[in-house]
Amino acid sequence: MSGTVTNTLTGQYPYLTIHRTKYSNPTNYGHTTGYLTESEYRISSLTGYTVCRNVDVSGISKATSKERAQIKKIMESGFYC
Repeated sequence: MSGTVTNTLTGQYPYLTIHRTKYSNPTNYGHTTGYLTESEYRISSLTGYTVCRNVDVSGISKATSKERAQIKKIMESGFYC
């Protein structure tokens, strides 16, 4: 039997259901939470509340390891510039 005849006799047709979430930002999203930049900046050039990710403090040679860990923690948890 061909596929058309088989489907007619059984009344079953294969199908897919795709559900997608519609993403929308509130109009004040950037003002409230800020936007991800994926860029490198000097802290002295920033203003406002700042949260950093993947902070590399290995270049701070005069700081102890405890101080470097504290700096990294502060930068990754957020601070005001």
